[in-house]
Amino acid sequence: MPSAWVLTSIAILAGSFLAGFILYFGLTPLKKQERKKQLEDVLGTVINFIIYIWLGKLLWGLPTLIQDPLAVLAYPSDSKAFYLATLFSAIHLAYKAYKHGLALWSHLSALLYVFIGASFTFEFISMNTAGGGQSWMVLALLFVLLLMMIALQNRMTIKLHLSFIVFLWGAGYTALSFILPYVALFDYMLAWWYFAIFSITGLVCFVIQLRRKVTT
Repeated sequence: MPSAWVLTSIAILAGSFLAGFILYFGLTPLKKQERKKQLEDVLGTVINFIIYIWLGKLLWGLPTLIQDPLAVLAYPSDSKAFYLATLFSAIHLAYKAYKHGLALWSHLSALLYVFIGASFTFEFISMNTAGGGQSWMVLALLFVLLLMMIALQNRMTIKLHLSFIVFLWGAGYTALSFILPYVALFDYMLAWWYFAIFSITGLVCFVIQLRRKVTT
């Protein structure tokens, strides 16, 4: 039944992010209250992202929405909605950092732990269900990233650590986009340029932070 499939997908997604939250909670050196605050902020960002996906879906389907609203709501979101959600989330976080004093680097670092932990769990569960998951190469990439995040977290500043892992994540997924038939995040099939943008951004931030560290 379609309803059973939807409920299963939601359960896998929710369980994956729960695993990501547990991973961050167990690895971060922050005190308990600070960890709790970070996780609350990250949960808010994840919820906002889901809302923005729905908003993106409605914006892309605006002509159809005007004629037949139920038709737009009945179909699942696609990659275009995911792209818009990413853009809206970036703007939202920048606004919170500028207007409300959000510690952006710390927030993004916590978000990265949760995201990669959730991605790995999601792929692992999907690959062990009938007809689910992507290639083992995606799972291997995420596993290596998890190990590197853990190994390097006390050897780099938070800015260098975040930039480096984002660069590796983006570069890895960009490479897999040219090797595999498709690459997806949480079942959203995304184009290579999406990952390349993150890779380039991470590399630029890493080089800038490294130069600042050398000159200070």
